[in-house]
Amino acid sequence: MLKSFLHPLQALFYPKNCPICNNLLKEGESNLCLPCESSMPILPYTIFDKNPIEKLFYNNVPINGATAYLSFVEKGSAQKLIHQIKYNGAKDLGHFMGTKAANHMLRIAPAYIPEVILPIPLHFSKEKKRGYNQAQLIANGFAEVYGLQQRKKIVSRYKATPSQTKKSRYERFNNIKDAFIVLKPEAIMNRHVLVLDDVITSGATTSALCAQVLKHQPKSICVYALAYKV
Repeated sequence: MLKSFLHPLQALFYPKNCPICNNLLKEGESNLCLPCESSMPILPYTIFDKNPIEKLFYNNVPINGATAYLSFVEKGSAQKLIHQIKYNGAKDLGHFMGTKAANHMLRIAPAYIPEVILPIPLHFSKEKKRGYNQAQLIANGFAEVYGLQQRKKIVSRYKATPSQTKKSRYERFNNIKDAFIVLKPEAIMNRHVLVLDDVITSGATTSALCAQVLKHQPKSICVYALAYKV
């Protein structure tokens, strides 16, 4: 009762804007306005259809499947969402988009049930500076939909690497090589593992983590991202 009473007051004194169009959210709209939510650029790929995302990993790591929820283009909806989550402290939005992504996965691959969700970890210095890991926020929402208990510190990023943004594909792979370590092998051994990221561009970061996970004999390993940069 208290929550239902406080929510209208919060909306009155601290109104929220849609992170995509910047219009004021109306009653019943929690994180996105309905027009923007209904027009998000959802990708047409399933997880096991040899799509362009999965092809990024062909020559690097033998994963079982890969896909993403949204198409990422400059100044597009996905970029605006991820910018808010990653740099503007929009934690609720991160969790919300995680639930949206999980429901997308349920629609495109109803038979696939992950047992462990591994968000791409940040180096502790970067996470301390930012205050959170955006991939973890998305993973928490994802796990909620699947009814999974999120275990922390299964994997770690022990090597601080420069930004990948302006690097070539070759430089990205060299930059991130051997940056991750598995801390709890028993948590992934003989389990269906889903590695989750916010954006996939070259696949270098995700490949580096998958390579470490595969050393500990998961039953399967798939990759999912909130967005794929086309």
